[in-house]
Amino acid sequence: MIYNPKQTRLHVFQSNDLTPWADAKKRAVVVRKTPPFNIWEADVGWTVKQLLEYLGKGDDKWAITEVVEAGNGRWYRGSTIKHKDERAAETLATQGWTDKRGKPFGQTPVWVIVHKVED
Repeated sequence: MIYNPKQTRLHVFQSNDLTPWADAKKRAVVVRKTPPFNIWEADVGWTVKQLLEYLGKGDDKWAITEVVEAGNGRWYRGSTIKHKDERAAETLATQGWTDKRGKPFGQTPVWVIVHKVED
């Protein structure tokens, strides 16, 4: 297999205990200890839907939310993309998850939480 050299680094939390969206206010969620996460390299040409399917969450019950580390254990909610949304057909690069993310002397990695869609 030939891999695309343009890959983004994703830090995917193993659980969805970190939920900055639980409170409708735009304040940070403070976490004393960063929950466990896996690091993945993903082709920036993949769609968000492909990524969710690769992570085993490929149906309309699931979504992915980017979270932003603000320092001192603070996390803010970023964009949420549901598997069934039109945005899920867009590429990772279109979401800003480019090959510059998570690289030495580059931008911060992409931190995401895969979670069930809230009704």
